[in-house]
Order: sequence, then structure tokens, then C-alpha cells
Amino acid sequence: MGKAFRPPAGRARGAVWAAVLTVAGLNTGLALWVRAHPEVRDPLYFPREDLLAGRYTRPTADRVTVVALGSSRTANAFHPPTVEAEVTAATGRPCLAFNMAMPGSGPLTELLHLRRLLARGIRPDVVLVEITPAMCAVPETFFLRPDRVSRAELQTLAAVGFADDQYRAEWWEATVNSWFGLRFQLLGAVRPKWTPPGVPRVAHEFPDPSGWNPWREVVTPAVHEARLALARHEHFATLQHLDAIGEVPRRALLEIFATCRREGITAVAVLPPEGNDFRSWYGPGAQRVAGELLNLARSATGGWAVDAREWLPDDAFVDGHHVLEWAAPGYTARLARDLLVPALVTDPDRATPALAREAAGRSPVRGDGRP
Repeated sequence: MGKAFRPPAGRARGAVWAAVLTVAGLNTGLALWVRAHPEVRDPLYFPREDLLAGRYTRPTADRVTVVALGSSRTANAFHPPTVEAEVTAATGRPCLAFNMAMPGSGPLTELLHLRRLLARGIRPDVVLVEITPAMCAVPETFFLRPDRVSRAELQTLAAVGFADDQYRAEWWEATVNSWFGLRFQLLGAVRPKWTPPGVPRVAHEFPDPSGWNPWREVVTPAVHEARLALARHEHFATLQHLDAIGEVPRRALLEIFATCRREGITAVAVLPPEGNDFRSWYGPGAQRVAGELLNLARSATGGWAVDAREWLPDDAFVDGHHVLEWAAPGYTARLARDLLVPALVTDPDRATPALAREAAGRSPVRGDGRP
């Protein structure tokens, strides 16, 4: 029998080095491309930012810009067209309102989204910040995965105590081996249906150009009970056992308000609507935390924070805390009249002389929404 052919050792080593250099080149190339195209990292967020930027960059004299940050609760409940109408009626100025809220967003994600807007050159006049006890108790690691943030954002998270050694290590793994670390984002861009449940997908279409995400569903009693049971499963234990604001969420909220002050942005805060069932799940500690959050926000914003938990009837919710489409405009109208417009016209940098005189008799709203 003839001897098996064996390539020279030098040729084998060359093939190995060629493979190594090819992989390194592919990873380096993808890493550089992702740095230039951050939307690859976070396809759930950046298409929304692009939508806002497209409207923000259209020059409009004396325009007021209002942006809402928060979770799916604000995404469903905050109706930008209503804000625009209320602000224009009260101030005589054109208004651009946009809903930047996204599912799973707590204080950390709100902070990153605010920083991203500013980095894009989008500087709102007013920023609405959602505050909820549940989102200030649970970690945001499910949605705020390391592969979704940039290096600068990693430092932002570390500054408020979130990015520990494990989180940093996972970030480096996703960066050094981008083809693996960003595999779901890349797959989602070309074959969204192939991505596993829970993986952020590229948003190709939006239900509303203002960023609003209306909950459009026929809610029968059976649907309501099923949705309420799911909400109870997700939140009951947290609200029963919550006894303090997490240190990381607290620091993130304070940094949001500090960033707004530095940038000359009027910050306001809201604890969004909840049904009677949902509110009944609050233990004594969660009730105390709700008050502490409102006090923190009032202290940091000059008093501009409201407790809107009791603003809507039970039939306005699909599950006790997500607002149905029909209820969003009414809730937003009250939010604009009780919080957004008063904060806007009281700010000497944003009010016209006539509005400033009118606002002189106003006082900031308390945590319960009363002057």
C-alpha cells in the first residue's frame, strides 16, 4: 500500500495561521462596522431614535420638544399627539412630542436612552421620566444585556454601580468575538423569525410615527383575567417583599435628573396609572418605596412629579397596569395639564413673558398630583 500523503509541516502551520488571521480579520471588521453602526447592537432602540431624529431635524421656529422615557407602561399610555395639542394650546408654540419608552426599561435603560439622544444631538426641552417601584427593585439584566451597549455606555453603567466584573467580561466576549456575541442581532436583521423568544428584533414598522405603542386588543373578561394572572405572576412577589429602592436604580435616577440639569432640560416624573387589582398587590414596603421615589423625583426636579396610579378606571387596563388604546389620550391630556405644561411655563428659560407671568402664581405639584 502507498503511504498516505502528509503535507509539509510548514504548509500546515501556514493554513492554521491563515485561518486565525481570517477569523481575527472578520471579527475586527465586524467590530469596526458595529462601532460605526450602533443600531446593530440594539435593534430595538435605534430605529425609534431614527424616527425621532427624522422629525427633530426639521427646523421649526420656537418649537417645544417633549420626550417620554420609560417601560411598556409609558409606551402604551403616553399619547404624543395629545401632548402636542395641549402644549400648543397653552403656550401658542409648536410642539414635537415623542414616546421613546420601551419594554423592560427601568432607570438604567432610561439613563442610557437619554445619553444616546444627547449624543445624537437631540436635546428635548422636557423629558418625562417613568418611576415605578417594581422597576426600581428588579435588575434590568434581561433586557439590558452586555451585547446591547457600547464601551462608553459600559462606563456609564459602571459609574452607577451596575456593570460588575461578570457583566464586563461578557461585554468583552461579545466585542472580541462579535460574530458570536451579536449573532442574534445579525440573524434578526435578515431572518427575524429565526431568532429565539426574548431576543430584540429589528423594528421595521411602527404603529404610530410619534413612537406611541397603542395596546389594540378586544379585552373580553376571559382575556382580562388571563392577562391579570400573568401580571400577578410577574409582579406580586416583588411588590409584596419590596422594602427599599435599589441602590443602582437610585443612582441611575439621580444621574438622569443631574444630566437634565446640566443640559438645561426640564425633567418631570410620573408614577403611571394602575388598576385597583394591581395596587392591591403592594405590600407596606412597596407603598413606602413609591413615596420615596416621588420624594426623590420632587427633590431632584423642583417638585415636578405626580402619582398617577389612580387616574384611570379598571376597565382602562388590559392587565391592571398596561393602558388600552382608548384610554391613552385622556390620561395624557391630564398629564399634560397637571404636569408637563405647568413645568414648561414655570421654567424661565422656556416660558414666554406672558406665560411666565401666568406661571408666577403656580406652585409645583406634589407627589399626589395636587398643588
